[in-house]
Amino acid sequence: MSAARPRRIDVHHHVIPPDYALLLPEKGIRPGGIPLPRWTAHAAGRIMARNGPATAILSVSTPGVWFGDVPEARRWARRVNTYAAQLVSDNPAGFGFFATLTLPDIDGPIAEAEYALDVLHADGIVLLANNAGMYPGDPAFDRLFAFLHERRALVFVHPSELPGGPADGIPSFTADFLLDTTRSAISLILSRALEKYDGVRFILAHAGGFVSYIAHRILLTTLRDEPKLKLAALALNREREVARRWSCSSASGSTSPSPRRRPPSRRCSLSRTRPRSTSAPTSRSRPRRR
Repeated sequence: MSAARPRRIDVHHHVIPPDYALLLPEKGIRPGGIPLPRWTAHAAGRIMARNGPATAILSVSTPGVWFGDVPEARRWARRVNTYAAQLVSDNPAGFGFFATLTLPDIDGPIAEAEYALDVLHADGIVLLANNAGMYPGDPAFDRLFAFLHERRALVFVHPSELPGGPADGIPSFTADFLLDTTRSAISLILSRALEKYDGVRFILAHAGGFVSYIAHRILLTTLRDEPKLKLAALALNREREVARRWSCSSASGSTSPSPRRRPPSRRCSLSRTRPRSTSAPTSRSRPRRR
């Protein structure tokens, strides 16, 4: 008897609800500095059939739903999450979704995350790498991460516009997105959020920016107040020390034996010394209990 064909999950697939697609031009926003593409479930299905993923986990990209007004952000978060949940209901084998929150609003995200996980049956949460210049290690977000830790939530971190804005003539998606993701990872490390909230499983977009490339620099930053002799020893054994303290594995085109396990392609999963599984829920039946 032949083995079942491995099935891939695309954890980085952006959905653009029709009303959201109208909202951004009205506000003069070009996400990433490029025109907003048109998205339909039918077109997404064709792309998936051509490229191999069996399931796509939908998420709203930058700028998310924060436009400076709390009530507006909460309304839009509920609208885009409900839209994504309906797509999943219509095609539970083909789609899942990460729920959009309202950061830097503090109280709204916890309520919306609870609703999305319990009522809409979201597969996890999407967070922008920075929210109005605030990175995830900011103490203001501790209550949210404590909630996500308790729920053992899966969090997909996607870049946003850098607080300083793009360089002239260079769209932010070209390079700034990678820096924003890297800053977000460093923020989680330096704030010790990865240790305090180790129940949260993080997936970093775009293979983690350039976290892997600068892993030794990040390690030295965490130890910048240590004696120079100890730093010199670390410099001689950089690969061993980085591997011992942090795990950041990036994958491209990996496969999974189940349509709802081990979210794979184009991601970096960041964890402390013992890498935790980034498994997504294995069942697509409704309702899914949390």
